[in-house]
Amino acid sequence: MTSSEFWRSVRATRPLLEELKLLQPPMQLHRKLSEEFRNVSLRVDAPYADVFRTGLEQRDYCFLLEDYSFFQLFYAEGGQGRFAIRCAFYPNPFPFVSLEDFLEDLGLSGSDPEAMEFYHQHLSEQSGVDGFGPFRYEVDFDAHRPLRHACAHLHVGHHTPTRIPLDKVLSPKAFVLFMTKCNFPDAWCASDGTAGVPNAFDQTLETEKGSCATLEDEYFEDAERGEPFLT
Repeated sequence: MTSSEFWRSVRATRPLLEELKLLQPPMQLHRKLSEEFRNVSLRVDAPYADVFRTGLEQRDYCFLLEDYSFFQLFYAEGGQGRFAIRCAFYPNPFPFVSLEDFLEDLGLSGSDPEAMEFYHQHLSEQSGVDGFGPFRYEVDFDAHRPLRHACAHLHVGHHTPTRIPLDKVLSPKAFVLFMTKCNFPDAWCASDGTAGVPNAFDQTLETEKGSCATLEDEYFEDAERGEPFLT
């Protein structure tokens, strides 16, 4: 996957999130994370709520959703035609109150320059709900060690050792749609018709997954295929 292919996939994802009525504008194409976010995310003693809140405050996201969950999508070029991908979904760990409802309770409007500051202060005073954590999909050719560190893998949870192997290089569009289906079933299923028949979003996800490249044998060996993995 080239850089242009990666960012083209990111842009193609926006209208789908809009159609699902989940996206808050605008889309932000950050090429690196803020120092504040990097520091707190590396601290093993930092609770997930602090990591999430820092990402929100520093706008370290590509897509911000209606419930203030967010996606981070990054691509880096390496040597010998290699590349690295990081696609992450950070669910909101706080009891959700929409910005509109919050401002209405305070008698403020969205055009108030201090509106978001008040809302972030509100979040900072909340306690995160236990059980939340990020989902992080990564492709790292240089780190590949057969049976020990999969080239493509999905991290589940906050500072957990969980790393699930995949045999495909997922596009940003495939990752975002998969996470959306898993985490926002009401929005995803709103256009359902006949029971058991894929809706338009299911069909789009299936098509997108089918277009994702399978890793070459060098980076997903026979021994790795002999164990359970996501495909």
